[in-house]
Amino acid sequence: MAKFGDVFSTTLKVIGSLFLVSIVIGVIYAIVAGIGSIGGSSTSSSPDYKDTYLNSRTYYDEKADTAPTKMPLSKWKNVVADEVRGHCIREGMTSAEVEKAVGKPMTAKTVAYEQGSKADVWEYTTREAVNKPCTKYDGEKCVDPTEYETKTATLYFSPNGHLTYPYLSGTLKIDVMDYDFGDCH
Repeated sequence: MAKFGDVFSTTLKVIGSLFLVSIVIGVIYAIVAGIGSIGGSSTSSSPDYKDTYLNSRTYYDEKADTAPTKMPLSKWKNVVADEVRGHCIREGMTSAEVEKAVGKPMTAKTVAYEQGSKADVWEYTTREAVNKPCTKYDGEKCVDPTEYETKTATLYFSPNGHLTYPYLSGTLKIDVMDYDFGDCH
């Protein structure tokens, strides 16, 4: 029969070994998780659509220029007419169609790119009052100063005059929805 001291000593050695193994596994896990988070952190940041557009301009310009050819011309004209009636914009629309749909831009400029190509860039800006609770009254009238929020939508056109994607220099979907281009889909 084994002595209590021998059994106790063996049990302590096994528990100590398991403790050391768990520490080593924890350290390895922390290193692997740290490396994974470093590699993933750069892709989790929000994309800069202006840089994406400028770095891939040829792709977006070609895509915009060929958009009207992806369906029969009569269907394209009907789609554009619907978008204009709804005050919406669509990739591939001409600058004249965009102007009919959402009006003249607040600023418009022609940008020259390398290789000698030129394209239009339009900006639409709105200034909306921020709706917030009143903090100071004079009788029944709120006397807080009115705060405004400025929203800008930037539209890029291909050298052939077609609206490209992305439409904005900021986060596309948020900015387009913030700037009221009507009930677009």
